[in-house]
Amino acid sequence: MKKIIHIILSILMVLTISACSDKNTTLSNGKVLIVSDSMETLKGKPSVTIYFGENQKNFNTFTILKEELHNGFAVDSRVNITIGKVDLTSSYHKNQYYLNEKNDAFIVLKIKKLDKTDNEAIIYIKAKVSTADGNKYLNIDQDIKINGKYFLNLVKEF
Repeated sequence: MKKIIHIILSILMVLTISACSDKNTTLSNGKVLIVSDSMETLKGKPSVTIYFGENQKNFNTFTILKEELHNGFAVDSRVNITIGKVDLTSSYHKNQYYLNEKNDAFIVLKIKKLDKTDNEAIIYIKAKVSTADGNKYLNIDQDIKINGKYFLNLVKEF
């Protein structure tokens, strides 16, 4: 019986290690962790940063220019140049991931809803980010729902 348990545990350990070493990981939908409430800039223009993900160790940071915060704003870096409008980085299992055109990374973004009456925003993000060396990738595909005090931080003017 001990031998069977040992074999089962060994198999589970190998499967776990294999899953963690995968070059291409898809993140599960994360929650909004923080929306910056202080003046930030992207390429010298006012912006806001949204932190979303699993927790403070495994998260994404998405920055967008304040001037682009309106219903219907959409960008696809595979078609349009996004430099200076949006940025995305990720920290996942102690690795840093970036939008890096050399490594087939991209971002698709759409503001589905920005309602100042309901104090709610829904931003769709689909992205592929890579480590600096291009050896590992993260895939993100989710709606980010922002409300309450985080919504007020999102639309705060400086």
